[in-house]
Amino acid sequence: MKSRMGMVALLVGATVGNAQSWQGGHGQYQLGACYSVSTGVRCDLTYTLQEDQNQLQFNTDLFETTTTDGKTLKASKVAAAGGTLDSRTGFISMYRNVPVKVSVLFAIPTTTTSLRVLTIENIPWENIPVRNPSVPGPSTTPVPAGAAVNLGTTQAVVGGKAYTVSLTHCKLNAGKYVCTATVTPGP
Repeated sequence: MKSRMGMVALLVGATVGNAQSWQGGHGQYQLGACYSVSTGVRCDLTYTLQEDQNQLQFNTDLFETTTTDGKTLKASKVAAAGGTLDSRTGFISMYRNVPVKVSVLFAIPTTTTSLRVLTIENIPWENIPVRNPSVPGPSTTPVPAGAAVNLGTTQAVVGGKAYTVSLTHCKLNAGKYVCTATVTPGP
């Protein structure tokens, strides 16, 4: 039972809890979500600098995807710190341990349901789900204290095995959601 609970915690933390992270050259990226938009698929991340204050610039060459049909391409646009999507960001001031939102746009079909590979600074992660904007996902608006919400369903692959994870009855507690998780083997 103890090892199964550890696996459930790992699954929920690694996928639904958005704990998929990449160590970049100067800091760490953490995946929020990828979802369809009118011009392709957008992935939202946070980047946390792990050095002293620095001026950084993000460009599309840092991000690449391989779709499920085998097409590999660089991001078409990127934005950081509330800027607009473009081929690169201007230099932005970064501070140690202060997360900054980074958004990446891939010019791929809006019907895409997953990215076979998402590569950030040459580090690949596999099987990233792409959410359709009409399908409810994790709430990005504050939830009143004590209110329970359902954070939706996602797929995860751990150790080569596929799982479906559903989070229900979630309540905000000290800045984190505490939920009931249902983990089902298979897609």
